[in-house]
Amino acid sequence: MKKKTWVLLLAAALLAVLSACGNGKQSESDENVLHVGATGQSYPFAYKENGKLTGFDVDVMEAAAKKINMKLDWKLLEFSGLMGELQTGKLDTISNQVAVTDERKKTYNFTEPYSYAGTQIVVKNDNKDIKSVNDLKGKTVAAVLGSNHAKNLESKDPDKKINIKTYEIQEGTLKDVAYGRC
Repeated sequence: MKKKTWVLLLAAALLAVLSACGNGKQSESDENVLHVGATGQSYPFAYKENGKLTGFDVDVMEAAAKKINMKLDWKLLEFSGLMGELQTGKLDTISNQVAVTDERKKTYNFTEPYSYAGTQIVVKNDNKDIKSVNDLKGKTVAAVLGSNHAKNLESKDPDKKINIKTYEIQEGTLKDVAYGRC
């Protein structure tokens, strides 16, 4: 599918999301501003590089906003706060790798998925003991609070033998794995 077609599809989906999620409280000076949430940590979709937000989602949102004559106001938050900000009307939409789940579909509208990401186990280079979820029993595992990855891990651990330590940001999970704390 051509890039122009993707942008038009996203713009149409964005208008649907805005009409469903708007809180009706916009001021006149705010009516041409689209408030967009992201973590700024989802490479290659919406991440910070040299202090500037960039990536595929950022490019698509910029093209869609231009197409509908709106300005973007990016709000960077921890993942656990994005959906709450959308639900309370502080955001108009989210442009961040958010998994579509049946639970979330009860409250939010989603575009058609344009990427798929699985859950992976990440260990230090010298760790040769952990090769599957079964090897995590009795271990401390880092996960981002509220993420689908944390929920996936919980579903694979019905006996609660894995100690899941949650973090507000992905960077915290990776650092604690690198330092051997998880």
